[in-house]
Amino acid sequence: MEENEKIPVELIRRLNRIEGQVRGIRKMIEEKRDCAATLQQVSAVRSALFKVGVSYVSGSLEDCMSDKEGSCEENLGKMKNLIEILSKFL
Repeated sequence: MEENEKIPVELIRRLNRIEGQVRGIRKMIEEKRDCAATLQQVSAVRSALFKVGVSYVSGSLEDCMSDKEGSCEENLGKMKNLIEILSKFL
């Protein structure tokens, strides 16, 4: 990460919560808790990770759009790359 880029603090907070959820799922599996409840938590983590990904790509696109130093061709190339990554993500 370059010096002038801002750290996505909210994304880090979300990832920390997700990390806690994953530890909780591990504990549920170790304790052989109810399958439906465990899968519900897995689904919640998947959804949360998806939201992190979308938010991160959105922020990256905003950065490309506001990059005054890069040429239009450079920024377009960055955006095309992000779109390609997003299509794989989805």
